[in-house]
Amino acid sequence: MSIGKATTLVVLVAAFTSQAAAQGGGLNLEDKTPLTISGFAVALGSYDRNLAQNTALASKLAVSFFRPWSDQLYLFGQLTTHLEEADSGPPKTAIAIDNLIINWTPARISALTLSFGRFDAPVGFERDDEPLNLVPTTSFTFENARPVKLTGLVARYALNPKVSLLGLVANGWDQERDNNSGKTGGLKVQVFPTSGLAVAAGALYGPEEDSTNGSQRTLVTGDATCWTIPTAREPGPHRSSVRSRFRRGTSTAKRRKVCSRTSSSRRSACRRSRSVQRYASITRTSRCSRKRTAVSLGRT
Repeated sequence: MSIGKATTLVVLVAAFTSQAAAQGGGLNLEDKTPLTISGFAVALGSYDRNLAQNTALASKLAVSFFRPWSDQLYLFGQLTTHLEEADSGPPKTAIAIDNLIINWTPARISALTLSFGRFDAPVGFERDDEPLNLVPTTSFTFENARPVKLTGLVARYALNPKVSLLGLVANGWDQERDNNSGKTGGLKVQVFPTSGLAVAAGALYGPEEDSTNGSQRTLVTGDATCWTIPTAREPGPHRSSVRSRFRRGTSTAKRRKVCSRTSSSRRSACRRSRSVQRYASITRTSRCSRKRTAVSLGRT
């Protein structure tokens, strides 16, 4: 990338999901394995100050699908259409199988995972899919000093929660079909010393020249990932006293509310009982007065 050339990358991610299950009589919805389809699009705008040229391109369109058959086996694939800028003439449209992975985890060895197909090279953090990158442009190392895609078999094994191993056997760097009779081997060790920190070191070794196994290439890599995790801290004495006071005040207020509600309900019950007693006394008085009136009339 020359100095004075400003590139603006706009990633338009348009993901859509479609669930399609095999049709069969007597099957529940929980028993059907869904097919998930998603995709993204990338638009590129660039300006070259030295040549006084600017352009805009709809540079990439990708569609991927994910199909799990069980908890131990799934299939993932991605088909990408992108524009390749030629040295002379208009750019050409190319279609590539970006990813095609069959992943299997043995039921009795859950710490082991085997993946076969075409996958991203487990080197560094940069990827060829723009939505997965944290920077708008890729580095010189990504373009010229490391593989982007590998086709072969990769195995991952977790020794314990803090140490994991990765080993692979694949074709040459970025080779869909091997260009010689040799294979490229790789090994990677990843360690999680503390929560929020991961350190990894790996190496790739194998012949990469066309039609010969005499020229061996070695790549040694290392990377580290750090992220922050909020942890619960023990409260200090002042904070605990404030919390205890707040809790005591809250409980006292709750008790007051309960007591006020209880007293109000008691007062209303007492009022109702008093009104009932008054009605009963009035009824008795009226009955007695009617009886006295009848007796007096009988006497007369």
